[in-house]
Amino acid sequence: MGAIGDLNYVVEMEKIFDSFLVVAGDNLFEYSLQKMVDFFKKKNSSVVACVDLKDKERIKNKFGVVKFDKDKKITDFAEKPSEPKTTFVATACYVFKKEDVALLKPYIKEGNSHENAGDFLKYVAQKSSVNAFVVDGKWFDIGTFEELGRAREEFNA
Repeated sequence: MGAIGDLNYVVEMEKIFDSFLVVAGDNLFEYSLQKMVDFFKKKNSSVVACVDLKDKERIKNKFGVVKFDKDKKITDFAEKPSEPKTTFVATACYVFKKEDVALLKPYIKEGNSHENAGDFLKYVAQKSSVNAFVVDGKWFDIGTFEELGRAREEFNA
């Protein structure tokens, strides 16, 4: 069904009518989910965990890239760009506000059920407010052999 189709399936099957946390299964990280939820409550907006990979070459065509203002509000998002505007990437770890969960249906009706979760994040940011929860510490998207290798090197060191 694609990432968004899967997300919508869970929302419908579990009858989720409230805010909720989404963590993609290919995330390996050290940051605190509790701190992320606390940030979500403080900002009263949907939130995505972001990490600064500090290397545009590593990011090219691989990760969702975010740009945000001084208050951490996301001002731009690009899914796997060939020319990243920043080195901050979305980690596929989100807390969606109840009102933003309701945007799933119209998004899917526009034919987007097989899109990446990052594309839905961009849609939400255009319709509502999404903030970047900037994290420190180790994070890996272990959905590729290259990144899984990086994670193994880091955690076995």
